Order: sequence, then structure tokens, then C-alpha cells
Amino acid sequence: MIDRLVSDVVSALRSLRAAPAIPMAAVLTTSLAVAMNLAMAGLIDRALLSPPEFVVDPQQVFTVGFEVSSPSGEKGISGTASYLTVEAVRDRVPNVTAAAWHHLGTSIGVGDSRVPVRAIGVTGAYFNMLGARAALGRALLPDDDRPPVGAPVAVLSHSLWRRAFGADPHAVGQQLRYGGLSLQIVGVMPPGFSGHTAERVDLWLPLSTAMHDLPGWHRATTLAVVGLGVRIARGDSANAVSSQLAAATGTPVILAPLIGADYAPDSFRIAMWLSAVSLVVLAAGLANGATLFLVRGARRRRENSIRAAMGATRGRLVRQLLVESAIVAIGATGVALLLGFWFDELVRRVLFPTLVERAGVNAVVIVAALLGGASTLVAGVVAGALQLPVAVSSEDLAGRPRIWRRSNIQRELLIVQTTLSVLLITGAGMFAQSYRKMAGENHESRLADVLIVSFDDGPGSVPDQDQLLTDAVDRLRKVAGVRSATVFGALPFRGIHRPPISVPGVGEPRLDGRSPSMIESTPELFDILRIEVVQGRRFTAADDRGAPVAIVDETMARAVWPGKTAIGKCLRIGFDPSFDPGTSKGSSGPPATAPCREVVGIARDWRRASSRGRGERREMFYYVPFSQQISLPPWLMQGPRADGLLVSKQADVEASTEQIRLAVTSGRTDLPFVDVQSYASLNGPRLSHWLIGTQLLLIFGALALGTAALGLYAAFAHSVAERRQEIAVRLAVGASRQRVLLMMLFEGTALAGRGAINGVVVATLAGWAAQSIIFDLSSPGLLVIAAAMLIVLIVAAVATWLPARTASRAEPCELLRRD
Repeated sequence: MIDRLVSDVVSALRSLRAAPAIPMAAVLTTSLAVAMNLAMAGLIDRALLSPPEFVVDPQQVFTVGFEVSSPSGEKGISGTASYLTVEAVRDRVPNVTAAAWHHLGTSIGVGDSRVPVRAIGVTGAYFNMLGARAALGRALLPDDDRPPVGAPVAVLSHSLWRRAFGADPHAVGQQLRYGGLSLQIVGVMPPGFSGHTAERVDLWLPLSTAMHDLPGWHRATTLAVVGLGVRIARGDSANAVSSQLAAATGTPVILAPLIGADYAPDSFRIAMWLSAVSLVVLAAGLANGATLFLVRGARRRRENSIRAAMGATRGRLVRQLLVESAIVAIGATGVALLLGFWFDELVRRVLFPTLVERAGVNAVVIVAALLGGASTLVAGVVAGALQLPVAVSSEDLAGRPRIWRRSNIQRELLIVQTTLSVLLITGAGMFAQSYRKMAGENHESRLADVLIVSFDDGPGSVPDQDQLLTDAVDRLRKVAGVRSATVFGALPFRGIHRPPISVPGVGEPRLDGRSPSMIESTPELFDILRIEVVQGRRFTAADDRGAPVAIVDETMARAVWPGKTAIGKCLRIGFDPSFDPGTSKGSSGPPATAPCREVVGIARDWRRASSRGRGERREMFYYVPFSQQISLPPWLMQGPRADGLLVSKQADVEASTEQIRLAVTSGRTDLPFVDVQSYASLNGPRLSHWLIGTQLLLIFGALALGTAALGLYAAFAHSVAERRQEIAVRLAVGASRQRVLLMMLFEGTALAGRGAINGVVVATLAGWAAQSIIFDLSSPGLLVIAAAMLIVLIVAAVATWLPARTASRAEPCELLRRD
């Protein structure tokens, strides 16, 4: 048995070495298609399916969601709670280890040497809840987190330890500058550890340390900014614990398994689409492999017939075919694994840049590779078996071409490949159209000359931030290249402020369940952000000392006063001092004594496209003078009213970023790092996934098209070789070489044309099905369809032209001599 197997392997290797071109092409195309699927399978597993690494008994750990209802009655899940809720769970629910966290940003270090980091403020039981231990030093302890002000300590991730400290084991005990804080490093976590999420985390510090500059944060009932997780005891059911949590918090609770990452829905949708596309690429790769195996089998028909005539049984021929296909499948699997790990890292960096790197080999990738190899093996065996001789014939022994039904299978496989190529290229065009339209519909895209200047987020606030930023406006106006500057408190879709508001005769205005957002505005803000006031007037300097006024946007004017003018109408804004958020006693709306703010203008809507389906994100905005900001109640967090600065650059002079930073800090060294970014860059995170999706679809389409071209070339090269006698006779009886070449080209392009037409039909149906999830996609454009068809037909023509050109240039006597 072993000797027979060794003999078959040696014979198979000798056969593959004698004619390596087609097996190598099959290995390359199938391994590329399998590698794409390996990468997507690994990413989907990490981002959606698997728990984070280094969590002990992850099936016992859950994140807590709280059922909430919108004013319109719609129910949803909130993943955040107040610290009072965390205390209620910790104190009232037995046999549960509860921990909370709050995501932070900012950087470590100072000046140009700063390193951007992703940080999390966590309660003292966080690492105990996960069952995680530090690789160096220790993790955070309950004594480190003592509200209202915790210990100035931090734990580093393994990657940050390598990047910022060069993996120095003596980093534990050193001081670290984070935001406005000086923290002592007490530990380093193992490589690949990211806490409760699959997203990369660089730094952990006590929650009370992260929140120390917000007085009374741990007693605020309205500050729902912490996520909550629990570890339940073994033997306890999640349903029973949910009931206990609901009783302790007074809110229905949902326990979710600790899996995946906290990515925006756009990332997941595009990842799922690309996973489906990678399966299409796999189908194209396997179809191409089957085509190449059919061509190889046809070329070896004479060899197999001679072997059968010499006594080889059909079982022996099948066994040899199985061994050859197994060798090719093993080669394809090995190459796919190597490429798959590289693709996995590439796609992770561009699509999920914050996804933590997985330590070790991903079992899902191994399984996917084995499945891909098995599919390659089946394709090779089936395709080769179709070309084995059923009975020995004189035609096969002579090597003469025969018209088999198997050639129909080969043609259908080629049609499938071209169909999938058109589908993928059209899909990439659809994504590109959607991306272009979405970018054009967003107001931020038109503000490339506007800068947002603000202090790094994070603990360690600037006590005199309001005055510092106000004074910086005059200094900024003197910087070369700066046209205008102003302070801001909130911006459209950035920093939402929704204080209680009412309209006489209407009540609280709402649109899609949301109340309008308030933007504190200076007169210069309208000019810098190019917000046009279409009716009424803008704010002026006289409004700083005048009666309360407001400007509403067009959406709010239409929703609140349909069919009427909003100019001259009244808005009441403010917090009722009698309202108690803890008991919900009193009025949650503005007090009756709140002054009536006269609407003096209607501003053009701030347009922002919805990333899902057609249309825009509907939201109401209104503007109040920055000097007329409403007073906040004592139970709401008191913070700086000025969040940052807006700077408008001159078109002909480049403003220096360092000069802008110097104008803001005025030489002070006790301030957090001053971040300067383009306003248009706010669009980047929303649009980057669509751009990446377009690029990856183009890559997948190019791969499918390349495999189709290779299949066409191999099939027509074999067809030309088998039709030597026919071509020689045509040339001998007077047919021109050009006519023979055009005949062959017509056959190839006609075959590709059938696939292109099928691809257009499938792409059109897919486009109609995707209208609700791709922005402003009515149907695939005619230009996109025409371009996809043209690309496929050109590639098919080139793949057919190469062997046809060689045949048309040969002499008839030479062709007949070969035959």
C-alpha cells in the first residue's frame, strides 16, 4: 500500500514537472482566491465572533445594555450608564464582579515627541472581572480607583511599551505624561491583550483619575458615560442575573456576550459585503482552477489512452489523478496560508486599523485554508475525471481532437468567470459612485481651508480655558495666513448640546424622536463655516448685550412652524431649577420664567449625507450668541464653555501650524498639546470605509478578471493546438491570416460577451437590492456598466489574441507536419 502510494506520488511529481505551467497557474489563482477568504474570515472572526484574548472563562463575562425609550416610543439599547448605576450593581447584586470603563483619547509625552494613544479609564475591579494578569509589574487594583480622585498610576499595553519605551523592563516605576497628568507606570500587559474589546488599547488608568477634573462626576445622575461589564458566577444563568441587575438599577437590562469590537455599523456592513465578495472571488478562482484542470486533462487524453491500452485500469488512472490533484491542492493551501496572513494584516490595517493584533495562529484561518484546499482538490479531481477515457479509441491514440460534451462544461466555466468579473467591477463602480456622491453631499467637504484648534482630549483640563481661547482669537488674527478666527462651544454633528427647549403653542420640538441641537455661535462663525442665513439676519456684536435671540435652520423652521415664517417666533431654552433628575420630580422642560428668545434668522441646513441608503441625516439645529449661553444646573457637569477655535486660512498664504499653536498657548508650558486639524478631515472617518471598500472591490475584481483571462488564454491556446489541421486547411485553401485571426478573436470575445451580459443582469439586480444600504444608489449607472463590459471584453480579446496570433502566422505545411 505504502509502496503503491509512493509510486503514485513520484509519478505525479514527474508528470507535474514535465508540464508545470498549468498546475502552477492553478496553484497561483486558487491560492490568491483562498487567501482573500482567509483574510476576511480571520477579520470577521476577530471583529464579530471571538472574545478578546487573555480573558479567563469569557463565557462568564458580559457587557450590560440598558433598555431605553425615545420620546416617540421607540425602544433601544444604551451601552452607557452613570457611576451611580455602577455602584448600585456592585453593592446590590451578589456573586457578580462588576466593572466600568470610559474610552479616552489624547497622547502621551509633550510637544512634537508626543505619541497618540487609545486609553481607557477603568474601575478597580476591571482586571479582576476579566481575570487578566500583567506581564510586568501589576494591573490596576481597587485601591487605585477611589472616587472622586484616584491614584496617578497607569498600565501599558505591550505594543505601547515596545513603541514608547523600547521594551525596557525598567519602564515600570517611571513617570508618564498623559494629557495634563503625570502618571506612574505600574504594569505592562501581555502581547495581544486589549481588555474587554477586540479594539487596540494602549493605556489603562483608574476611572477616578481620568474623571478627576469633573467635580462631582461620581454623583451625577445624568452623566451616562461609562460602559458596564459583569462576570457572573459559574452555575448562575444570564437570565437570572439580568433580573437582579434590572431590580438593582430600576431599568430593564440586556446581557451581551463579550465578543467582537465596538466598531461603527459602517465598518461591519462593509466588512460583511467584502466577505461576500471574497466568496465570489473564491468561486471565480475555483472555476478557473477547474478550467485549467480540464485543459490539462484534454492535453493528456492521448497519454491516458496509451496507458489504458497498455493495461492501466481506470482505477489506477483515477488514483493517479487524485494524487496529482492532492499535490496541487496542498501547494495551493500552503501558498494561500502565506498570502492569507499577509492579506489579513493588510486588510486589518486599512479596514480595521484599531483592531488588536492577534497573538499566534488564528484557528479560523487554518480551517478556512483547509476548506479552500479541499475545494481545490475536488475541483481538480472532478475536472480531470471528465477527461479520462471511458474506452480506448483510435482517435485518442492518435491524439486527434474530439468534440466532447466536456468542452461545453469548459465554456460554461469560462462564462461563469467573466460573469463574476463583470459583477465585481460593476460593484466597485457602484461603491465609487456612492463615495463620490456622499463626499459631495457633506458640508464638511467644502471647508478644507478651515482649521479646528483644540486641546487634546483627556484628563487634566485647562482651568482658564474659556479666557485662554478668547484671548487667543486676537493673537491668531495676527498670524500670517490666518483670515479669521473665533471660539466655538459646539459644532454641527460635533459636540451635541440639547438643553430643554419649548415653543409656545407647540411644546418641545422633535424630529425623528430627537430634540434640536444648540450651537453657541459668534458672528464670525457663520462666515468661517459658510453658513448662509437665507431669511432675517445674522448675529451682531450688539447681540452680546441685547435681548436674547436665536437663529434656526431650515429643517427646524419647517418642522416647528409648517407653512409659516419662523422669523419673530419665540423659543424658551433653559433648565428648570426645581427639576430633580434623581427622582424625576419637577419639570424637565425650561422654566416658565425662561426668557423668550426671538428668532431673528433662518440658516441654510447643514447638509450631511446618511451613510446608509438614500438621503441626508435629518436633524434640527439652532444657534444662540456665544455670549448668551444658558446657565447650567448644579447637577450637570460644569466645564469650559469654549471647546476650541475655528481658524479660516487665506488662500494665497500658508498658515504655520506651529505659529497657530504658539498663538494659542502664548508660551505657556503647562497646557495639553494643541491639536490642529482640517475641518474637512472630520469627514474622513465616515468616508474612509467607503473608499477602502471601493479599493478592495477593485482589487477583488482585478483578481477575478485576471483569473478569467488566464482561463481564457489556457482554453484557447489548447483549442488552437487541437485545431491545427483546421487552421492549416483554411490557410491552404486561401483564407487570409487576418481572417483566421478575426475568427478566433470572435469566438473568444463572443464567449466573454455572454458572460458580460450575464454579469450586467446580475449586477443590476444586486444594485436594486442594495438601494437601501448604499447611499444614493438608484441603479448601476450606464457608464459603470459599459466600462465593466468594455474592460472584460478587452481583456478577453487580448487573452484570445495571443494564441490566435501565433496560429495565424504559422505556415500550413508546418501545422500539418505537427499534426
